[in-house]
Amino acid sequence: MAWQVAFLIMAREPVRYRPLMPVTWIEKLLYPGAVWMLYFKGRVPIDSARIATFDLVWLALFVIAWVNKGIVTRRRARTSSE
Repeated sequence: MAWQVAFLIMAREPVRYRPLMPVTWIEKLLYPGAVWMLYFKGRVPIDSARIATFDLVWLALFVIAWVNKGIVTRRRARTSSE
C-alpha cells in the first residue's frame, strides 16, 4: 500500500521524482515473481498468478513512460538552449 501512495506522489511531480521511478520497477517485478514462484510450488491458485501478471503490464508502461519522458526532456532542453 505504501508504494501506491508513492506512485500518487510521483504522479503529481514527475520531473522532481524521476530519479525514483526506476526503483518502482523493482516493486512491479518482485510481486509477480514471488506469486509465480508460489504458483509453481503449488501454494497459490493460477488465478492469483494471472492477476499478479498485471503488474508486469504496469512495469512495461512505467518503463515506456520513463524512457519517453527522457526523450521529451532532452528535446526541450535542446530547443530552449538554442
